[in-house]
Amino acid sequence: MTLRIVFFGTDDIALPSFHALVNSLEHQVCALVSQPDRPAGRGRKLTSPRIVDAARKAGIEVIQKENLKENITRQKINSYGQDINIVFAYGCYIPSIIYDAPEYRSINIHPSMLPCHRGANPIRAALACGDEITGVSIQYVEKVMDTGDILSSREVRINPDEIFEELAGRLSMLASELLLETLRRLAAGEISPGAQDESKATICCKWEKSDTIIDWNMPGRDIHNRVRAFSTSPGAQTMFRGKIVKILRTSFQATCPVSDETFGPGTIVEVGKRDFIVTAGAGSIIVCEVKPEAKPAMDACSFINGFRPKVGERLG
Repeated sequence: MTLRIVFFGTDDIALPSFHALVNSLEHQVCALVSQPDRPAGRGRKLTSPRIVDAARKAGIEVIQKENLKENITRQKINSYGQDINIVFAYGCYIPSIIYDAPEYRSINIHPSMLPCHRGANPIRAALACGDEITGVSIQYVEKVMDTGDILSSREVRINPDEIFEELAGRLSMLASELLLETLRRLAAGEISPGAQDESKATICCKWEKSDTIIDWNMPGRDIHNRVRAFSTSPGAQTMFRGKIVKILRTSFQATCPVSDETFGPGTIVEVGKRDFIVTAGAGSIIVCEVKPEAKPAMDACSFINGFRPKVGERLG
């Protein structure tokens, strides 16, 4: 059965799913609803989301709106005669008059194993919490975000040193595969949606800019997970010789190379050829990749050769 689809999406993570639908012989994407262009880069030039560029290239009509409450906007979206709306990282409120309109209603793709990590930034939340398992869930859109009955889900294991960009890339591909499978089964009447277990629900916190600043008094494992969550953008940051350095990739070790109590948290205690080690509130951090202020990102080897960090110097 061919499904007529209106896709709601803005962030890059939605691109593989959008491309999968556009390239599918089974479905027809009637329109894309996305957020407006935003200033980007040093020149602050208005830039379209990449998914908008992809839709225009494919000859698909684009609606760029944040507020879908206007009657003219709602009427336009509901005018395509779509069988289903698909939402993935759109980032704005969708009224019930839109999400309840199609025959198959509206489904949302969420990169976590719901009901865990409802809300925005579930991938960062999973990494910051040190989760070992995450995945993708597809559920009905409801008034309260991420609470709808689940149509399908698939889990993956998180690698211990995996950073945000890597995990987001894996989940975006997984989502595209799961979406096509779910649509096929939904159209064939093979899916019985299941209610979420509210007793296991967790909500993602809203990250503040201050959360990206490394507190070296924290346990080393927590610092490592925070680095993973924010790498490579916006990057977890600290100070070194009076300038900002973003720590992009690390490893955690439960022990510290030195036991001298004079080396407090944030102290460089070992400088090797390929990395350097910094003390934390518990354990230590092996720094593998950094971005010094006004410099490109570089591996720790290049940083060591260029900046010559010394044992005893402090970060933060």
